[in-house]
Amino acid sequence: MKVAIVGAGLSGLCCAYELERHHIIPTLFEKEKKLPSGFSYPEAIIELLERPITDIFQILSDRYDLQLHPISPINKIEFYSSKETAVIEGNLGFITARRSHENSLERQLLNKIQGEIIYNIVPKYSDLIKEYDYIVIATGDTAYTQEFQPFQTDVRADMVLAQIEGEFNPDTVQMWLNNDFAPKGYCYILPMNKTTALAAIGSPLIQSNIKEHWNHFVKNCGRQFTVLETRDAKDYIMGRPASGRIGNVFFIGNAGGFIMPSFGFGQTPVMLSGIKAARAIALGEDYDAFFKQMQRDYVLSLTMRRLWERMENHHFDSLVKALNRPLAKKIFENKRINFLKLATQLLSPILKE
Repeated sequence: MKVAIVGAGLSGLCCAYELERHHIIPTLFEKEKKLPSGFSYPEAIIELLERPITDIFQILSDRYDLQLHPISPINKIEFYSSKETAVIEGNLGFITARRSHENSLERQLLNKIQGEIIYNIVPKYSDLIKEYDYIVIATGDTAYTQEFQPFQTDVRADMVLAQIEGEFNPDTVQMWLNNDFAPKGYCYILPMNKTTALAAIGSPLIQSNIKEHWNHFVKNCGRQFTVLETRDAKDYIMGRPASGRIGNVFFIGNAGGFIMPSFGFGQTPVMLSGIKAARAIALGEDYDAFFKQMQRDYVLSLTMRRLWERMENHHFDSLVKALNRPLAKKIFENKRINFLKLATQLLSPILKE
């Protein structure tokens, strides 16, 4: 059996690993000239947004014999609105390293696979079908997917990502809910270690110049740091294809609609999509059932995003103030509560007022 994986990012590498566990050595095609490459940054896995999954790394290890390691747990999240502050503490998730970082998830996976990676190429489907029995689309964007099937674009956003230097608590995430900084969007600081971090803001395309909001955030967020390097992510698309599989072609990662649009996170579904596609190929498991379940989660996340985009600063003030109440802390602690579902139910009537 011959399998081609188009894209050697997080989902593609997870797919390759799981295939090799079942004695299928795939060929990976990667548009970059080498791996790991690109802008090194931390990324969060927020347990609250992943439920009912509470520890993806334990699941990967126990179910799929895949040992991956974050760079830090998240033990505290600090929330800031225009007038209020809240702190949530507990086992809240993980911070991972991405791309070229020495402990990135991509680098860890690259050290575990044997399959050949052919660099500096995005192969044509017409060429792949001549040689391969299965094709996995893991390109990290939606353009390749749209050549095969309808793709619904739900969110288009501009973002600024910056490596910053200062003093940080490695287990603490800081998040700003403030339309003055990121209209209808979000701002956060994720630490890489005690002295470096990622600062990021993101807003829908309909908003004003993202650079102006970034500069306003840097000057007025109340944190002292030095900007080392910035990257602009223009017109970043989140959406979903009509199907997760067409014949012997599988769509995984962002190409399969596995980035959750509420806050743009999605490492857990991205990794699982690669593993589940591999198991469908190797073991005949039902990838369509997994895709449909993830799409239900996606729709819930999108609903949260749409509610978020309607919130004014006084709504954010009320929300952050509520996070200090004992009931809110109980919700955070109760792992059986689906937070996104509950949040959408609570916010919908408030925003109609």
